[in-house]
Amino acid sequence: MVIVAYIRSHPIRASVANIFILNLGITDFIVGAFMWPVNLTWLIKGHWAFGELLCKVWLIADYTVSVVSVLTMVLISWDRYCLLTMGAQYHTYQTKKRLSLIVSFKWTVVCMWYTLLAFAWSPITGQYNVNYANNCEMEFSYSLGGTIVVNVLEFFIPFTTLLILNMAVYANIKRRSRGIVGPSPLTNQLTLSISRNHEQSDHPSCPRNDGHSARQVFNDQDREGISFNNSANNAPEASEAQAHGRPTGNRVMGSSETKERTFARHRKAAVVLAVLFDIEANL
Repeated sequence: MVIVAYIRSHPIRASVANIFILNLGITDFIVGAFMWPVNLTWLIKGHWAFGELLCKVWLIADYTVSVVSVLTMVLISWDRYCLLTMGAQYHTYQTKKRLSLIVSFKWTVVCMWYTLLAFAWSPITGQYNVNYANNCEMEFSYSLGGTIVVNVLEFFIPFTTLLILNMAVYANIKRRSRGIVGPSPLTNQLTLSISRNHEQSDHPSCPRNDGHSARQVFNDQDREGISFNNSANNAPEASEAQAHGRPTGNRVMGSSETKERTFARHRKAAVVLAVLFDIEANL
């Protein structure tokens, strides 16, 4: 469903970060369509009946999709960190071309790594411990050193990176909600646009902008996935009304409420990523 939604929906494809979600959907599809049927056959028969070559190919695919899923969750956390810290520069930094290259590089490196382990471990070490007539395992799983190195690379390092990124996101949002950190670059652009509207209202001879710059800031925010309350879109009109002496009413939502909602969204995202990572680790 995730793959179909990405293909059929233009708004979903327009979001650059959804490339990572598509990547997770692809890995889940491969596991369900190709990995589990072979694994169920193995469990039902009680022994491996497909030979050495198919065993190694199946193990390469199994290990690859598992590690790619873990690395994708790390990249999702990294993307949220960039979204939070880069502000207006995020849209120009995180492009589809850049993320597509990162995802392709990740798949290539992981697949080559496990291909090397599957076909070159035994010739290099001289260890042939797996009986492929009955069992299907990686040869390095019989080596304590090899098992430790692989587990550190595919679990402990990604888990530590994921933990650090989510803690950084949590701490940054918490500081913003308490007012310790200054406003984001987008907020500064909005404030500058409103002040320009005031200056243009005080000087009728100058050409008026009618809040175009402020609206452009909001459009950039929407494209980057940062949503404000609809009442904030009326900020340019409110400033213009104040300049003409008209009452504006209670249109603009309080900044504290906006920060609290933003903090809640990032906190929920961090919890979801932690749960997904725990599921992948248990599998």
